[in-house]
Amino acid sequence: MSEEFIRKVRWALGRPLHARRCEPNLRSRQGAGKSPSILERIQNRCDGERQGLLDKFREAAHPLGLKVYPHRDTEAVAAAIGALVRTKVPEWGQAKSVAAWRHPLIESLRLTEALAAQNVPVYFPEGPMGAPSACRFAKVDRQRWRERIFQSYIGITSADFGLAETATLVLRNRAGQARSVAIVPAIHVAVLEVSQLIADLQELYALLYSEAAHPREAVTNGMTLITGVSTTRDIGAVPVRPAHGPREVYVYVITGPHPKQGPS
Repeated sequence: MSEEFIRKVRWALGRPLHARRCEPNLRSRQGAGKSPSILERIQNRCDGERQGLLDKFREAAHPLGLKVYPHRDTEAVAAAIGALVRTKVPEWGQAKSVAAWRHPLIESLRLTEALAAQNVPVYFPEGPMGAPSACRFAKVDRQRWRERIFQSYIGITSADFGLAETATLVLRNRAGQARSVAIVPAIHVAVLEVSQLIADLQELYALLYSEAAHPREAVTNGMTLITGVSTTRDIGAVPVRPAHGPREVYVYVITGPHPKQGPS
């Protein structure tokens, strides 16, 4: 059936019915040759330029309903998350719980200790952080992890990059870092360092194509790009928030000196 459908599309477009379209490899497309200079520009950014990217990210985030807060260090971010948990009320029920990624930057926040005084549990995926083979859950473990994500009213993740031009978070799919943590709970919190802010999609693809940056992954992993809160205009052409995802998104950017964690 699929071949017949494709044949009809080719016929409608006036193309040979049995010819296959040959696309050049993404690496060889126009602009790929600019990657070295783009990577050099990213690597050599000074603090002032990074601050400029943060300002641009915050400016783009405002009309999207995305709340961006810079903080000096992980202690300040942990305190901010604690205050958020204290003030926000779950949409259903009274019990509060938080689901979080297994990620070096998130684990450095020591959220379990930070939220202990509020008696709010922090759920991490079971199993060690690391290679996918080490994090393959048994069926019962996967089901328990899914249930905990659905129970949690706040999901906490990091991000690989933040695109300043559009205030977009880029999340790669990895073991222990399920995208459901970012899209199922009513509130999504993302934590990243200012060094992870880049200008635009051109810089993103230059980094993805760089084997030095992602030797094991390149462009093979799936990515989730998040720009603002969940929105739809399907209801009478009127923007409706949230439609099918978090009703609030918070981004905490660590601006002070911090050992670079990078994606795990």
